[in-house]
Amino acid sequence: MSRLGKGFVSAITLVGLVLAGSGASSALAAGGDAWFETRTLPSTETWMAVAYGGGVFVALADGSDATAFSPDGIDWYPGGTATTVDSRNVQGVAYGNDRFVAVASESQATMWSDDLGRTWQQGGPAPAVQSWGPIAFGNGRFVAVAQDGNEGNTVTMWSADGASWNPASMSDDLYGLAFGNGVFVAMGIGPDDDATAYTSVDGSSWQRSQSLPSEFNAAGTLEFGNGRFVAVDAFGPGSVWSNDGQKWFPGGSVGPGNQIASLAFGQGRFVGVQPGPDMDPMSWWSMDGTAWNPGGTPANMGGFSLTYGEDVFLNAAFISRPSNFLTYSQAVGQQDVISTEVNLNGVTTAWANGGRYEVPYGTTAKLSMTSPSGGPINGPYVSAPGPCTADSTNNTLQVNASSGSCVIGVDAAGGQGYLPSYQQVKYYVTAVPGNQVPRLDPRPSGTLRRGQTVHLETNSLNGTNAGMPIQWKTLAGKKKVCVLETTPKGATRLLLRGPGKCKVQGSAARDANGNWNPVQISRSYKVR
Repeated sequence: MSRLGKGFVSAITLVGLVLAGSGASSALAAGGDAWFETRTLPSTETWMAVAYGGGVFVALADGSDATAFSPDGIDWYPGGTATTVDSRNVQGVAYGNDRFVAVASESQATMWSDDLGRTWQQGGPAPAVQSWGPIAFGNGRFVAVAQDGNEGNTVTMWSADGASWNPASMSDDLYGLAFGNGVFVAMGIGPDDDATAYTSVDGSSWQRSQSLPSEFNAAGTLEFGNGRFVAVDAFGPGSVWSNDGQKWFPGGSVGPGNQIASLAFGQGRFVGVQPGPDMDPMSWWSMDGTAWNPGGTPANMGGFSLTYGEDVFLNAAFISRPSNFLTYSQAVGQQDVISTEVNLNGVTTAWANGGRYEVPYGTTAKLSMTSPSGGPINGPYVSAPGPCTADSTNNTLQVNASSGSCVIGVDAAGGQGYLPSYQQVKYYVTAVPGNQVPRLDPRPSGTLRRGQTVHLETNSLNGTNAGMPIQWKTLAGKKKVCVLETTPKGATRLLLRGPGKCKVQGSAARDANGNWNPVQISRSYKVR
């Protein structure tokens, strides 16, 4: 979530971004690849906080009572007058329960709107702190955290409606806030200047996480997407990530001299924007926070409030100077298409998106995935739990039970003008009992000479791949033509004695747990 609030904006159709004369659909830019200026806002302000909800995008200005709203994030109209306070510096606005709620930074002012930003009402006072930070909505309530507490260390608060607020105590200053997987995660700086993170289901009771990397400055921004939380360093190029907000891992870097000041998630990507105006205008994107790729170049505004909705990333820049426009990045073009071939027990078949496939117990399926963009492919991964494990390093799928089902996903990162295929390619896998095969494959049926020996099993290669014993018997050619011989150590061989037809059959029963199907192995030999 961006430091100045979380929101969404609906998709816009760009004009002229087609491949002229090609007759093909456009394939030009994914979110974060190209940046544009919005049309003029109603007034020239330092626009600070943005959010989307109920089909409308709203923006609040810093240091004045101006607000604006937009149905699409491009065309803007004046909104209702918001609560006016000295140095209001609105740091956060969020949408939930059919209501926009905003919190001022350097005062106790809160405000809310039930009519999509047309009018604003003054909410109940926030607890007194030096500076309130971001706000988020989840689990039916709004939660806000403070970037600078007071002597009582009251640094979080929550509200069911944005009109009355309840304090919660904590000893740390918090700068990042996001909601995902049913929990709020807040990140900040502890009393000893150490990086800290907390989790809470309600914004009232918080649990401190395990330690973050010592070199990480946690006064940056935090976002949730693709099942994980990603945070960027406040003054450096690094990032960290966590699945649950408790255990954190080092992420990737955007390189020396660079920094991400605002972060948003959409289209399967985390997109970040460089602060300004003293640093070069740049943007980056990553699918998981561990590998960052350069994006397009925004207008030289920098930004601390980047947000996403549908196919648009929108940046409300905080640069201590007024402007009458915002910058946005839109996904334009055709989606990357993933082609997947699966080798299952030596047989290769093409898997189709949304297809349903049976995979036997104990089988390791090898996936070969390509896309027209040629970009990186994320997966395979298990997107719905079940009897499967996936290894994205070796591109393999393992079924660990003989029943049940799971969902396997793969995502293409896009590039070369193609949009990401985020969270859209899924294969539905049903686990079935495995097929037993003999550990030693006996000589194929055919014509042999008398006096020859056919080895059905050896001392070291006996039984099936499931560890079940094979029971052999002669069906034709008994005694005169062929004879079975079994050693005490498990070797079984067929002795060919005289001319005629010899037929043998081996059988292995189903295992006690029902994970493996029974099997029969038959061989027919014409003895001359």
